Parts: sequence; C-alpha cells; structure tokens
Amino acid sequence: MTRVVSAILLSGLAFAGLSACTSASSAADPKADVDAIKAVEDGMRAAYKAKDPARLAALYASDATIYIPNEIRPRVGTQAIMEGARTDMADPGFSLIFTTGKVAVSSAGDTGYSKGSFTARYTDPKTKSAAGFSGFYLTLFAKQKDGSWKAIEDMATPAG
Repeated sequence: MTRVVSAILLSGLAFAGLSACTSASSAADPKADVDAIKAVEDGMRAAYKAKDPARLAALYASDATIYIPNEIRPRVGTQAIMEGARTDMADPGFSLIFTTGKVAVSSAGDTGYSKGSFTARYTDPKTKSAAGFSGFYLTLFAKQKDGSWKAIEDMATPAG
C-alpha cells in the first residue's frame, strides 16, 4: 500500500511540476524533446540488455534517484545507481524489459516524463530459483545544460 501511495504522490508531484513549467520560453521543438527522451529510454533498454551498469548510470543525472521495489533505500546518485545495477546485472537470471506507454514534455521544454510497464526477472537469493514480477514505472527527466536529457527520478511499482 505504501508503494501505491508513493507512486500516486510522485505522479501528482510530477504533474504539478510539469504544469507549473509554463514560462515564456517555450520549448523550441517539443517533438524533438519527446524523441530525445525516447532515445534515452532506448539507451536504458540497450544498457539493460547488454548488462552494462556504467552505460545505464550515464543516462541518469549525477543526483538522480531510483526507487526499486522491495529495496529498503533508494539508489541516489550515479555511483549508487551504477553499483546497484552492477549487482543486479551480475545475476545470470537478471533481465529488465520495459515498454514506454507515454512521454510528455513541459511547455518550457526543460522537464518531461515517461511512463509505462516493465517486467523484471532475477534469481531469488533464498531459493536460487527464477523469480520476477511486472509492474509500472514513472521516470522524470530534466534537460541538461548541454541540451541532453537525463533521468532525475525513476520509480517502479509492482502490479498487483
């Protein structure tokens, strides 16, 4: 229940933050920004498939946070994201597949989000058997000073 409440609160904050971004300087090309966020997600998919934690961590801002289901603490910062991914990816049974459902960018063109569904597979450390779960995710992105996009908050919640 706490995860559901957290996901709802994060979604509400994301919506409020994106709605508040209505400054006079609108995005030069909203479609290009949406496409850029989709390209970051494609990079994430490729990093997970290649089991490349450094490549994955490079797609997150240096102070980004990832909230992983069933982990006590979120992964905060590039190093923690990379170390957590390294541990996950060392498991021969690990895979993370996600499908983007929607991408949107604020009218100011400086923030955006993606949301969709995912399936995670791994080896249960207690039983040594294959395990997994599916669910939904919401990722917030920010345009960096160099014009690139990076994930800044990433939350996954299991379905059911």
